[in-house]
Amino acid sequence: MKVLDIRMVFLDIDGTLYTEGQLIDSAVQAVQQLHRKNIPVSLCTGRSYIHAKNIQSALQIQNGVYFNGSLAVAQQKTVYSTPFSTETTQSLIDLLQQYGHPFIMHTDSRVLSFNQNYLPYKEILDAFHFPEIEILLEDQWDIHSYPIYQFNGFFEKDWDSLIEQSATDCFVYRWDNQAVDLQILHSDKHLGALSILHEYKIDPQHALHIGDGGNDIGMFHALGYSVAMGNASVDIQNEAKMVTLPAEEDGVYHALRNLKLIE
Repeated sequence: MKVLDIRMVFLDIDGTLYTEGQLIDSAVQAVQQLHRKNIPVSLCTGRSYIHAKNIQSALQIQNGVYFNGSLAVAQQKTVYSTPFSTETTQSLIDLLQQYGHPFIMHTDSRVLSFNQNYLPYKEILDAFHFPEIEILLEDQWDIHSYPIYQFNGFFEKDWDSLIEQSATDCFVYRWDNQAVDLQILHSDKHLGALSILHEYKIDPQHALHIGDGGNDIGMFHALGYSVAMGNASVDIQNEAKMVTLPAEEDGVYHALRNLKLIE
């Protein structure tokens, strides 16, 4: 295979680097080799900064795109940040409370809830090793003090279209039969990624992304090279330039080796 001029690698977390509650050993080894070759690496995830922090630390990665693109950090410097407006935050709170849907909210460094009505969904949260959720009484809530980047709502798929029709400044990204991310409309991982590349002065054509979800398609289109995991659905695989093995079969390692970025 022709040696590609790849100068930065972006990696999704869940279903890519991480599966069944743990990092994949071969993926860790692959990232270590990239470090030794001085190829910058960035996480690129729907997770919050705090939710990705342990994985980022374990991999010794200093860059990350979080909240499906609403926050990006390059070498511990925030280079892109688009939280919800206070008006949209309040309208989402009102809407979810009106329909009785449990929800939690994410700032750049905290996970908040007004009560514990998310507890029936704790098994789902535990499967993704969610960070500790702080209870903030609603009468202590100051919307101007807590910029919110993402909501997690807990409801079935039948509600998705109604929520999007009622809250026109956001979209629903479903990651479980009972759970969704509520994101800022038009946010996308590639927006944060482009800001990181700008910080490094790297053209997007010299960047690679590896991922497995619908929220990775924007990255596949925006960067010069793309790899879909073997565990991704066929429609997502069709959007990438290459398909590798499933995550649990060392897919990240094999992709980077086949691209001659590691040995």
